[in-house]
Amino acid sequence: MTENPNTLPDAARFRAWLADSMRAAGLPASRLSLRSGLSVNTVGRILNAESDLTLGTAAKLERTLRALAAEADVELPALVSGVPS
Repeated sequence: MTENPNTLPDAARFRAWLADSMRAAGLPASRLSLRSGLSVNTVGRILNAESDLTLGTAAKLERTLRALAAEADVELPALVSGVPS
């Protein structure tokens, strides 16, 4: 998920990566929510920082998005660990 598997990205970085990756893959929130098993409202609240982000939810979204991108042969942007400077 990150460059260093022992360091997690902060929530703001993860949200930015999620939005950038969805754009790169041409993936609407509705498709990501369907494949991840999360409601479209939950995905929207996460993207808009209106909901807390748990490690489990972040991992589920990341795995699902990477799988969908691989199916479409799309390379996603890097997910950088650590806190923003």
